[in-house]
Order: sequence, then C-alpha cells, then structure tokens
Amino acid sequence: AFGNLSLAQNDLAYADVQDGNLVLSIKKDGDVYKTAGCIGTPSKMHYKYGYAEIRAKVPFGTATFPAFWAKSVNLGKGYLNEDEYGVEIDIFEQHISTNTVASNIHKWVKDGETMTSDDLDISKPTANITDTAAYHTYGFEWYEGIMKFYVDGECIGSYDYSTGSNPDIKDFDSEIYLILD
Repeated sequence: AFGNLSLAQNDLAYADVQDGNLVLSIKKDGDVYKTAGCIGTPSKMHYKYGYAEIRAKVPFGTATFPAFWAKSVNLGKGYLNEDEYGVEIDIFEQHISTNTVASNIHKWVKDGETMTSDDLDISKPTANITDTAAYHTYGFEWYEGIMKFYVDGECIGSYDYSTGSNPDIKDFDSEIYLILD
C-alpha cells in the first residue's frame, strides 16, 4: 500500500476467481511491471470502528507488493483541502521480503499541489511468516482510540491514539474503505 491515490481502483481486468479464490495478478510488459489487480470498497462500503480480516496466500520476494489496507474516504476522492488530512492504514503489506509482513499507519496532508505522508515516528508491527506458501489470516481491530493488527489470530501490535502520548497519531477517526492488492 502506498500513497498513489489512483491505486484503489476496482480493475477487474487483473482479478479473477479460480476454485473459489480471488486471484489478483500483476501484468508485465518486457522488464516493467505495469499494474496490479486491486479490489476496493470505495463506492460500496465505508466504516468506522469494528473488525475486518482476510484469509490470503500472498507472494513473498522481490517485485511483489501485496497488501490489505484502508484509507479514509476523503483521501479516496484524490484531494484534500489545505486544512484536512487523510488516513492510510496498512493492515498488512509485504515489502520485497522473503518472510515478513508489516502493519503501518500514515497521515496524508496536502503540501501545495501534492500529497505527502507525515513521518509519524512510530514503530511498525511486523510478523515473520514461517510457512510462506500457506494461507494466513490478517486482521484489523479498530475502536475509538486504538487500532490492533493480527496475523493468524495473534496480535502483532497496536497503536493507542487515545492518550495523546503521540500527537501525530491523534484523530484517526474518519470513515475508511478497504483495499486488497
């Protein structure tokens, strides 16, 4: 997941159902990866607080970037006013690792004509995946003031933004929608 606002499009040209499983694909043109399958709920479902999870088998290694993430509705429209921010929540993402997934949160702010992500100075929860060829369950629990991230039912980390201990992560309370890629 990353701040490319055009990513969260439902592009069914790169999605297929095979044996009851949703399969998202990457298309390659020569040595260049052009696009990846991405399914999201921007026009179907928004929510604030609750629990979401997926069971997925993801590729690990170079040239892969699978993720289960969410972003705030106002960020999904591709714009923010100067005094607004948007939220990106990476429930899990895999960065060219052979066995690790990470969770993260971002605040996107408008910086002139572009969007930039604030450096929140927080640790990223990570999980080592021992059987990378198997399906795993990735979950996200969200209540007022706290976010928790799970892999296979085990909480790998949380962000408590209720105490004011880190003012950079306050106000993560706007409605979000989900994205798989």
